Amino acid sequence: MKLLNIKATLITTLSAIIMVSSVYADIGLDNKVKPLIDIKSVQDSKMKSEPIELPANINNFDHIDHGDGLRDDEITIELYDAYGDGWNGNILNFHCETHGDDFQLTLDGYYDDGSYASYTIAVHDGDWTATCGGGSWQSEVSWTVTDVGSGQVIVSGGAPYGPVTFTMPFVPAGNPGCTDPDALNYGYNCAGEEVGIPDADDGCCEYPTPSNDDCVDAEPVTSYPTEITSSSENATIDCEGYLNWNAVWYELALPYEANVVDINVQAEGA
Repeated sequence: MKLLNIKATLITTLSAIIMVSSVYADIGLDNKVKPLIDIKSVQDSKMKSEPIELPANINNFDHIDHGDGLRDDEITIELYDAYGDGWNGNILNFHCETHGDDFQLTLDGYYDDGSYASYTIAVHDGDWTATCGGGSWQSEVSWTVTDVGSGQVIVSGGAPYGPVTFTMPFVPAGNPGCTDPDALNYGYNCAGEEVGIPDADDGCCEYPTPSNDDCVDAEPVTSYPTEITSSSENATIDCEGYLNWNAVWYELALPYEANVVDINVQAEGA
C-alpha cells in the first residue's frame, strides 16, 4: 500500500479539470447388489460388470450445461479390498449437495472380482459429499477419486469415512489464472485457456477501459467534500513521452472565480 498525500492549491476562474492516475458429490447388506452407476469405461481386466442405464442427469457424458453456465467433469473412482472378498456390505456413497443426485458403489465379488473395480464417470459441477461404511471388516476397504483432467487425487479414504465434501470442478494444485471475478477473463490463464477456479493469480487479468479514460469523458465532480473510488486498470497512457500515466479523468465544477482545493489521493498497486 502506497499512500500519497497531495495538497494542491488551484487558482482558476471557471472550472478545473484534473487527471487521476492510480495504480490498482438402503442397500440390503445380505444381497448381491449391482453397483448403482453407469460404467463408462473399464480400466482393469478384472472388471466383469456390464454397463447399466442411469438417468441422464447422473450419467452425462456429453458435458451438458445445466443452466448455471458450468459443465460436468470426469472423475475416476477406484475401489480396493485388501483381502479380495469384497467390501462385506460397506457402501461408498456420493451425494451432490447442489443438484440432489446420489450414487453408490461397492465391491461384492459378483459384478467384480472382490478385489478391485474402476469407474470413470461425468459428475455435475457443485458440492459433493462422500461417505463410506455400513459393513464389516472395514480395515480391508480403501478407495480413491481422481480428477481425469489433471490426474490428481481429489479425495480418498477407507471405511468408516465421512461425511466429507469436495467441490467440482476440481481445481488442481498449481492451477494459475485470473482470480479477479470483476475481470473480463476471470477463470482463464495467460494462454487464454479456461482453468475453472484458479488457485493463484497469473497476472494476466484483463479489464474494460474505464469510461473516463480520456479527458473529453472526464467524470463530473459536483459535491464537496466527496470521496471517489476508481481504477486506472487498463487505462490508456496520457502525456506519452512525458509522464506516461495510465490515468483516468475527473472534472471539478468550482463555484468561485478563485478556489482553494485540497486533494488527497490514496493508491494501491504500482
